Amino acid sequence: MPVLPVDYETLSRLIGRRIPRDELIARVPMMGGAYDGEKDGKLLFEFFPNRPDLLSVEGLARACRAFFDVEPGLKPYPVTPSGDEVHVESSVTKVRPHIGFARVEGVHVDDALLVELIDVQERLTTGPGRRRKKVAIGIHDAAPVKGPYHYKAVKADEVHFVPLQMEAPLTPREILEQHEKGRLYRHLVDEKRIPLIVDRDGQVLSMPPVINGQLTALTTRTRDVLIDVTGTDERATLGLLAIVATSLAERGGRIRSLEVLRGKTRTTTPNLEPARTSLALSRVKELLGITPTPDELQRYLGRMGHGVEATTARSATVASPAWRLDLLHADDLVEDVGVGHGFDKFKPRLPAVAQFGGIHATAQTRRRARTLLLGLGFTEVMTLTVTSRGDALDAIGAANTSTVEIANPVTLEHAILRPHLFTSLLGILRANKHRELPQSVFEVSFVLPTAEGNPPPNELRAAALRIAPRAPFAECKGLVESFLRDLGRAATIEAGAVPGFIPGRCARLVEDGKAVGFFGEVHPETIGAFDLGAPILGFEVVL
Repeated sequence: MPVLPVDYETLSRLIGRRIPRDELIARVPMMGGAYDGEKDGKLLFEFFPNRPDLLSVEGLARACRAFFDVEPGLKPYPVTPSGDEVHVESSVTKVRPHIGFARVEGVHVDDALLVELIDVQERLTTGPGRRRKKVAIGIHDAAPVKGPYHYKAVKADEVHFVPLQMEAPLTPREILEQHEKGRLYRHLVDEKRIPLIVDRDGQVLSMPPVINGQLTALTTRTRDVLIDVTGTDERATLGLLAIVATSLAERGGRIRSLEVLRGKTRTTTPNLEPARTSLALSRVKELLGITPTPDELQRYLGRMGHGVEATTARSATVASPAWRLDLLHADDLVEDVGVGHGFDKFKPRLPAVAQFGGIHATAQTRRRARTLLLGLGFTEVMTLTVTSRGDALDAIGAANTSTVEIANPVTLEHAILRPHLFTSLLGILRANKHRELPQSVFEVSFVLPTAEGNPPPNELRAAALRIAPRAPFAECKGLVESFLRDLGRAATIEAGAVPGFIPGRCARLVEDGKAVGFFGEVHPETIGAFDLGAPILGFEVVL
């Protein structure tokens, strides 16, 4: 979980009340986190990833004011129009389509706040922002630039600007090749269409999600701040904008909005209007076992920063802050009722009915298959559920087979979910080819044999391979028949081709008219594809 170092004096000043250290350490984790000790004079708190609004000392102070009944309820932040606009050009639509802008005036940026802002950016873009892939944040000194601003995509050599922490102007391509951040985040941009944010005179504020311009670097002389948040997810983009803007407002800043123009669509950001949800009181009773009165409900939800606008005998209308990105449905409000009430105040009780666990049928099947294969002289291995098309399909001559692919694989070796087990076992033999023969390995695990269905069905299988100077079909047939007999299966053997196996020296297993497995001698071309040099027999059975 993300760790937030907190200076006690700074936190107390932002809360507006000096809450004893021991009480903070004991009760802050009840909001959803843990106390992780003290380092360099700062309290360390860990918070669940679903609460990015707590990843700054300002956000924690706001939450503490509500939770400790200093200032419960929905916190209002006045937002006034700045008169500036942000024009989103069509060139950036397919690159990084979403953007939010805010201006916060009257912020006194000292050295401590400068460090805090850098740390907050890093925490938000690393966790909720998925290392800037989903959301990236830029915080700028507003003085050197003027609106209207333009968000567009350019070619890698089209413009020059001075990136942060450098003195000479570079093109976007040169930044990606030479700048530390450019090399780190190069994989997030397409060099044919690189996003840029510029002011009315073409001065570059930012090249998201990689680097800001040196022109708008924050200093201790900064008083007015511009915030840009870009991303691939609109809700996350605008939510993190609300978090950063309100954090600066907690430091005394005044939030001013900008108009974001996308074609004929006009949006005002930041939008701090609360989200309103109808909460059924019967659901509170069902999940928590309590029936709070209207005053109690307002007090419990007020401790979590919500406002209760109307209450009837059956439901309540709850106004929730724009920076609470963890709220997806009404049950999340029920959880907040429990947190505000205090989970430590619930009285534990034993279940009314005694229930005893048992072994799941699937686990029993797996256990029996493993025991039988161990008895047949095979050694159990565990392989990755992800593999490459080269190993799983190309090596057995099945390149056109449809499989479940990973949309954003880290490497080509981990690009698909495995459609069978035996090629994964061949990979184990390849990794151990320097060891003496024979070698016998097996695995009992799940595969996704087809990409059809939503979601595609998992299938539990057992597979075994033996590499030896001699690996005849007859030996393999005997192993399969012994395994199926002891497993209690009545599969029949039918002639048929199997990808990756020698034609005429392999067969299929059929049960109730359905194919349930195969066995035989592995084809020499498949053996060669895995850089092995001895005969291999093997089988795979659907369990």
